[in-house]
Amino acid sequence: MPAGFRAPELASLGAAETSEPLTVAVPADRAAALVTPLGSAVLAAVGQPYAGPPAVPAGFDRLDCALVPCVALTYDDGPTVHTPRLLDELAELRASATLYVLGQYAAGAPDTVRRAAAEGHEIGNHTWNHPSLPSLTAEQVRDQLGRTTTLLRSLSGQPVATFRPPYGEFTAEVLAAAGEPAMIWTVDTRDWAGPAESEIIARSVEGATVGGIILLHDTQERSVSATPAIVSGLRDRGFSTATITQLFDGDLPASGAWRAAP
Repeated sequence: MPAGFRAPELASLGAAETSEPLTVAVPADRAAALVTPLGSAVLAAVGQPYAGPPAVPAGFDRLDCALVPCVALTYDDGPTVHTPRLLDELAELRASATLYVLGQYAAGAPDTVRRAAAEGHEIGNHTWNHPSLPSLTAEQVRDQLGRTTTLLRSLSGQPVATFRPPYGEFTAEVLAAAGEPAMIWTVDTRDWAGPAESEIIARSVEGATVGGIILLHDTQERSVSATPAIVSGLRDRGFSTATITQLFDGDLPASGAWRAAP
């Protein structure tokens, strides 16, 4: 207690205030009944070595893509049975990605979406059940995207500010109905066609450009298995992996279709 401290308890002991700084030591067994849960944790930590602050997931790191060369890894069509392993791999690599999620699958695997968001990955909208959007009416487009966004926002706690049209198909009418930017890609790994894992790696690493977007699918086990080599290869070329929002340095476009950040 500092000098000049006043309290009724001091007055009851015959001292109106402390005349000089005063330290009162309370035995741990007495303090245990008086402290909050946080205080209990502090007491338990007394004498323990300090391990430093907890690690922050890579997706929460401050990454300035205006200063360093960035490329975005994106995975479509999940969540699937392979997505938890993908998240394990990305955590081990301290790499971030954007997952373009289908509403119907997110509804069946909400914990996976929550985990991806909690670990710093970005959640994007890939429609409810993967239709060709140009074949739909404007109202149907809004329903496909609106239902999915509502669900993904509730699960992830994120804005869910971009969408990816299935098959990369869009028209001016689709973009107008969507009312948000469509993120396409600069590198199509064509992993859905069943290439060898080495081919997926080569297409991803060799095709990467500054501000570019790489298309993969977490429906494909080979793409998940290839992720460590892809990230390592990109880093060897000097790239940092980024989410879509990081790729645009936090300033997402309001509309239009984008194959890369400007």
